[in-house]
Amino acid sequence: MMVGTGLGNVLVPLRASVEGWSSTTIAWIGTVYAVAFTAGCLLTPLFVKRVGHIRVFAILQALLAASILLLALVPHPLAWAAFRAVGELSVVRGYMVVE
Repeated sequence: MMVGTGLGNVLVPLRASVEGWSSTTIAWIGTVYAVAFTAGCLLTPLFVKRVGHIRVFAILQALLAASILLLALVPHPLAWAAFRAVGELSVVRGYMVVE
């Protein structure tokens, strides 16, 4: 999980620069990613308490895979920010469930 996330964190900004987006736009996509990380830390215990570890982990990994695949299909900065937010929420929640 960490290797895949690390590769995504490197490749997404590189692909965004290939698309010709400004440095500010790429930075905002990174900011959304960081905000989603913080929100995920706060929200995860509620979901685990409500539906259990296994269901939460399965749904999160499906959301993570979908958000990564959607990055290739929709090359638009706002869409990428939304996909990265969903992906990061899934990653941090997955880390918390595994722990």
